[in-house]
Amino acid sequence: MVRLPVMDTRVRRLVQELQDLVLKVVRCHYIEDYLREDSLQIVGINVSALERFENGAEVTVETLVETGIVKNPRDGVKILGNGELTKKLNVKANAFSEGAKAKIEALGGTCEVI
Repeated sequence: MVRLPVMDTRVRRLVQELQDLVLKVVRCHYIEDYLREDSLQIVGINVSALERFENGAEVTVETLVETGIVKNPRDGVKILGNGELTKKLNVKANAFSEGAKAKIEALGGTCEVI
């Protein structure tokens, strides 16, 4: 920070209080980031994205990364029920929504939580 010579003591005190407040805000920002890092970051994938796979294929987190559907799996992959599925798939993921599980199993596929 650039220090300017201030002759008035009231202004000098005010400037010092503002600098202290700025430092407190910066500290709070770092604390918020630290707390946010402890939470899990689950990547959500819609059922419609699984249409890329062949009928009867086994879909895992690794195959999702290989095909480019998931770039970074972070703490896990959850399959969501948005969209339509027309193929029988054996899906292995960290979590499933109720809708996704129903759609996959309705076509004869399996859902396995890893």
